[in-house]
Amino acid sequence: MNILIVNDDGVYASGIITLAKTLSPNHKVTVVAPHKQMSGKSHSMSFHECVNYIKLDLIDGVDCYATSGTPADCVKMGIDLILGCKPDLVISGINNGYNLGTDVLYSGTVGASVESALMGVPSLAVSQNYHLDNYTYSADFVARHLDSLYRMLTTACSILSINIPYCEEKYIKGVKFAKIGNHVYTDNYVDCGLEGYLLTGEPIEDIENEDDADVRYIREGYITISPVRADFNDYTAYQILKDVEL
Repeated sequence: MNILIVNDDGVYASGIITLAKTLSPNHKVTVVAPHKQMSGKSHSMSFHECVNYIKLDLIDGVDCYATSGTPADCVKMGIDLILGCKPDLVISGINNGYNLGTDVLYSGTVGASVESALMGVPSLAVSQNYHLDNYTYSADFVARHLDSLYRMLTTACSILSINIPYCEEKYIKGVKFAKIGNHVYTDNYVDCGLEGYLLTGEPIEDIENEDDADVRYIREGYITISPVRADFNDYTAYQILKDVEL
């Protein structure tokens, strides 16, 4: 399989390097990633500034490129400029930290996967618990189930967002397909002096979620897989409003 791997943690992040090394023995892997940390960039694109890239000697047998653009830029540049063709699959990650619930609105990891889907290429977004000390289990999970996950991507408008809670299989209760839930944080701005203010926060644990939400299943020890698509229509409201006259 021809696989393009991107991320938002940067080209030197352990997650993307581990995933590329794990998949490259059996697949044609190309890495295109930001040259620095780009978390929280969502689906932002560099429309009003030039973006460049350089090739790096980073992983044996894998073509690796660092870009000055966002995660979504990496997908578009990777396909249009670097590969010059559509790969079979784009994988975004492995991200350092969950992308659960409403995190998908802010996530550069998920934003890159959405851009892939818009370009007609199936995509996986893979994230793991921020507190895990390695990415081996997550990478092995993707490699073991890659064919099955690829078959699940029945339309190029969908992506699968995967979140992994532990780095040892003995702690994992299983795999659950889950809805996107509510993942809300406390907001706290730290005064950084002349540099301004830094937004920090912690997840609010008692936010109400449905029983089959990804946030609930992760807390119970399951790997979660959530189908996501770039569709912002409010169909309920549309049915009510479509015949209203103004």
